Amino acid sequence: MNSQQDRYIASVSSPGQQEIMGLTYPGWSPCIRWCEQTVKAGWRYQGEGVFEFNREQDYLMFVLRWL
Repeated sequence: MNSQQDRYIASVSSPGQQEIMGLTYPGWSPCIRWCEQTVKAGWRYQGEGVFEFNREQDYLMFVLRWL
C-alpha cells in the first residue's frame, strides 16, 4: 500500500499477444475490462501496466487474477 495516497498499487505485465502475423496486441485491455466489470469504481489505470485501487480487497482480487 502506498501510505502517502492511501491507495494500493499493482504493476502487471501485459496479458495480451504482440502483433505477429496480423494478430493485434491488446495491451492491458483485458485487465482494464476486468476492472470495469468486477471492481466498477475505486480503481484507476495509470499506464504501462500500473493499476491503482482504493480498497485492499479489490487490489488483492486483481493481483490474484493477473499476476
